Amino acid sequence: GEPLGWFWRGWLMSTETLDQAIAGVEQGEDGAVVTIENRGGLVMPADLEVTFADGRTERVRVPVEAFFKGDTFAMPVGDGRVTSVRLDPDDVLPDTDESNDVWSGGTMR
Repeated sequence: GEPLGWFWRGWLMSTETLDQAIAGVEQGEDGAVVTIENRGGLVMPADLEVTFADGRTERVRVPVEAFFKGDTFAMPVGDGRVTSVRLDPDDVLPDTDESNDVWSGGTMR
């Protein structure tokens, strides 16, 4: 019951690639905001695994609609200091540049 035109156009009717990236993480008093960029032409939902200073992890899904109006999306996450963020933690998407898929304490890995 969900429109999937974005999927069919991107995957079957184009030669675009998928490259999602963590553009940055801003720490705040009430949590953090993770900025995701879609650097390739394909759009897909983005799954994040966020690790906090107290050791807990949280999975967050950024819906595909977040990239319909632009290539950058800022997502508020959790309530605490974030120590790392990983895009596509299950390694299921064919991201063309995985070097920008992990943020760890202020640096990209």
